[in-house]
Amino acid sequence: LALPRQLGLMDALLRHLATWLSGYALAQTVFTCLYMHSPPGLEGDPCLACFIDGMHHLCGQVCRLLSQAGVVKEEDLSGHAFGLPVVDAAAGDVALRAARLRQQQQHLHAALQAAGPGASVVALDAELGAAGGEQ
Repeated sequence: LALPRQLGLMDALLRHLATWLSGYALAQTVFTCLYMHSPPGLEGDPCLACFIDGMHHLCGQVCRLLSQAGVVKEEDLSGHAFGLPVVDAAAGDVALRAARLRQQQQHLHAALQAAGPGASVVALDAELGAAGGEQ
């Protein structure tokens, strides 16, 4: 995907995450994005793959924390019931994921700098088009 589309997709996934955290079903929010269903298929796009991996990890951590706290019913968080690939978040993976995210953040920043001052406007325009239903 082109950089503006990647940024738009990331923004949309963050909005879906916020919707899920406000009480909607995981299957009807975050996992409406098809990229969330096949992270291994993103090898050709390391930035997007890293972001999707981070989203998987975050969803797994939230599910684990809420289950341990006992503040929700298990079926509210059970992505496995819907066949969703929810990652069991292992604490040892956090440092590795954080390093990958920092590396990709630097890559995106460099790409935006190289694209010039209008790149942010193009990215915003693409994101607004995606939010409005254009594809």
